[in-house]
Amino acid sequence: MTPRRDGRVQQERAGRRQRELDADFDPQDFDHVALFDDKHEWVEMRLRARREHTTLVRDLDLAVHFDAGEELRTEISAKFTPERLVGDSRRRASSSSAGSPTRTSSSP
Repeated sequence: MTPRRDGRVQQERAGRRQRELDADFDPQDFDHVALFDDKHEWVEMRLRARREHTTLVRDLDLAVHFDAGEELRTEISAKFTPERLVGDSRRRASSSSAGSPTRTSSSP
């Protein structure tokens, strides 16, 4: 993505969040950051505050303070592979069997 397009996307996303939350986010106060998380195998989208400021989210009657450099995670994007699905399903099965016992029945 070119810096010009990235800046436009950043402003569009910040504007959308501002409208959704009835907030006074200024898109110029944030940089758009994309990171790959190796452990979870996903991409995180974040907004990083360029300066210290406070944003008002009117719908929640909430003032949100940001320090310079503070990040707000806005999205997670994960791609699924057969290996990942099998691994996730095995982890779920082992964690549920470690909890309360489950009953199975072969009768109709």
